Parts: sequence; C-alpha cells; structure tokens
Amino acid sequence: MAIDHFEKHKSRIGRTDWNFNFLFGDQPHVTELANQYAPVLQHPSLHKPVPPEWLHATLLRVGFLEDFTEAEMLAVADKLEAKLAGMDTPTPILGKRWWLWNGGPVLSLTPEKRLHEIFCHLMNSLEEVVGQDRLPLLTVPGGGTHAKILNTFVRVVGRDRLPVRLQYMPHVTLAYPKTYKDHSSLRKQLKAHPVNGVPIHLQSVALIKQRIVDDYYAWEVVKDVPIGHPINRVVF
Repeated sequence: MAIDHFEKHKSRIGRTDWNFNFLFGDQPHVTELANQYAPVLQHPSLHKPVPPEWLHATLLRVGFLEDFTEAEMLAVADKLEAKLAGMDTPTPILGKRWWLWNGGPVLSLTPEKRLHEIFCHLMNSLEEVVGQDRLPLLTVPGGGTHAKILNTFVRVVGRDRLPVRLQYMPHVTLAYPKTYKDHSSLRKQLKAHPVNGVPIHLQSVALIKQRIVDDYYAWEVVKDVPIGHPINRVVF
C-alpha cells in the first residue's frame, strides 16, 4: 500500500529545501518522452503528472533552508565544481526501464556509474563544508527500518564502502502517489504501454531552492555547477 507522497512529506509543505538536482528544461525530447506516458498517468492512484518543465532527477536533498546557509551551499557548489572539472559530460539514457517508487512511476537513468561518481563528489564536498554530523541521512524505497540500518552502516564503515546501488538510485518521477491499496492495474497499464528511452546530456548540476507546489516540486536555481571543462562538454 502506498502512502500519499505529500502527506508523507507534509513537514516540507510551506517550507523550502536546499537541493542539488539534474534539470532537463532545455531538452525537448525529455518532454516528448513524458508525454508518451500521459495516458497511463491519469490513474486514480496518482496525483497529476509532473509538468514537463518541472521534471528532474534529485541528486541530493540537503535539508531545509533554515538549517544551512546560502554561503555554505555556495561553498559546496564551488568544491563540487572543482571535483567535476575533469569529467566528460555524462550522456545517460532516460527511461530504459521504469518501476514504482513507493507507488509512484519513475524512469531510470542508466548507466548509473558516472552519476554515482557525481553523487560521491557531492557528498564529499558537502562533508568538507558542513562536517559529517550535519550530513543528510540516506534514504531507500520504503524507508523505515531499512533506512535506519543503512545509515547505521554508513556511520560505522563509511559511505564509500556502500554497494553502488545503495549510494544513489538515479530516477525521474513522472507522478507522485496518493494513498492507494492496489497498484496492480497501474503496473498492468505501464507494462502494456512500452516506451523507448532517450539519450540526455547532463551539462551541469543545479543548486536550487525547492518547494512543493500543488502536485509537484518547483524551484529557483541558485547556481549551475558545470560538469567538465568546456572543451569536454557535448554540444547539442
């Protein structure tokens, strides 16, 4: 059984988060891909589909605005930029597969290895600025006991020794779930509606101030952190 996403995260309503996200507003084929799923996303178990301009892949939710200063977040962004300067532009495939994350349909970003590298660079940059005690806890689908075990493991042996798939699961949410008991009909519709994935270009990581608006998340970009040196970036 899924719990309404916005009920589950009601502490965020009316408040603003610091996030680092991958954004896709300048890539029209991402909108085209999302539009192909539109008929399925009218399912009663789901909130309204995320508008194409607000589709994103969360790299890390750091925490509420009042818990971290803008100066700290800009310092993290600067350290991250230095770490990403030597990378080539990642070109993952969006939507090669889908799954239900706590009842909400999400699309994969694969291959994941380069995105894990960016995630680890971000976590290291954040720790350098705010210290280990203020790092956000890792989350897993379902949360609860699994998340507590995971975070205990991190504190004992370190984040770098986590299995790769527990470090970061890159995905894009198409619609957030309502409280609903049975998702079998949604799964059936998704399986009967195959859609091919599309290549995307990740030119930067966005430091944003994010908030809940109706059935989705909206944001203000504070800084774009480029991935790679300009001569290494893909032009499209």
